[in-house]
Amino acid sequence: MLAQAAPVAVPGTVHTHPDHPGPASGTHHIAAIQLPTPEARARWDFTRPPSPPPAGSADSARRD
Repeated sequence: MLAQAAPVAVPGTVHTHPDHPGPASGTHHIAAIQLPTPEARARWDFTRPPSPPPAGSADSARRD
């Protein structure tokens, strides 16, 4: 891990498409990184689910 990344990095597990690698034109060049939940939550607050909106707040929404 780079020294610059150490303060904000959380190690994760990479999950790639089973058909990767392939040709550069392939559609299988995709991966997901699974982060350990406790470490990610300790590092970043955006990993917590948002609070629901107040009851009735959508009642006045425009309907086109």
